[in-house]
Amino acid sequence: MTKEIATFIDNKLGRFKDVDVDGSGEAWGSFVRIRAALDVTKPLRWALKILTVLEDDHLISLSYERLPNFYYYCGYLGHISRQCNLQFQAGFVDPDSNPPFWKLALCNSSLTTSGPQRWCSYP
Repeated sequence: MTKEIATFIDNKLGRFKDVDVDGSGEAWGSFVRIRAALDVTKPLRWALKILTVLEDDHLISLSYERLPNFYYYCGYLGHISRQCNLQFQAGFVDPDSNPPFWKLALCNSSLTTSGPQRWCSYP
């Protein structure tokens, strides 16, 4: 994946801040780490559907790092399952449309300000 494609994806999620690529502008294999400013008053997306030039739909899976309290069923920050008002509304929880619990990417607790670990620190 190139930096341009990663920037395009990032702009679909929020306001572009940074992308982690090598010196040639390429990402590592089948994933790329991006940093975006997101509107946290809206639910976080767990996937993004994009349409290619050939008009094929591609579903891109998203993971997040260093989130505070976050409940994947509703996608909102700031609470956990037992505090979620939306999960009790009729028909809200749909297991086919909600992400699996393992979508949260974890970072090493010994943070540094350079290399890949710089993505684990709070902005």
